[in-house]
Amino acid sequence: MLDTIADSRAPGAAPIVCVAAAAFAEWRAGARPRARRWLESTGFAPKPGAVAPLPDADGGVAAALLVVGEDIDPWAFAEAPGRLGPGTYAFDAAAGFEWTERAATHAALGWMLGNYRFDAYRTKPARPAPVKIAGTPYSDSGRSDGERK
Repeated sequence: MLDTIADSRAPGAAPIVCVAAAAFAEWRAGARPRARRWLESTGFAPKPGAVAPLPDADGGVAAALLVVGEDIDPWAFAEAPGRLGPGTYAFDAAAGFEWTERAATHAALGWMLGNYRFDAYRTKPARPAPVKIAGTPYSDSGRSDGERK
């Protein structure tokens, strides 16, 4: 399970932009047109726990969006690894969400729970590349906004 944790702020990590559900409309209004069109065309519903990869110009993943509710617990973050492709990601914050030590702890635990698979009594299939997390910015004074203008 520890193979899902990368070195802090790994270079090239795609940001997972955490947005409070109550502030989603504010975030969407300031998001890049490509991200807005993508979310509209996929029918994205900004419910707590909802995850959406956001495309770059080449069809890759530029960032991911994670909607969080008022109650931050590990399960708020556990859905993300299963919805994202293999790669390294770094949690970031945007509209209405602030990183605290508690939120960062819940994010790390939720990420590991979301990656966990009980397979002790099963034939082990070829394991896909892990979905790694590179850290949280809760102690940073400045924030980037991922897919912002």
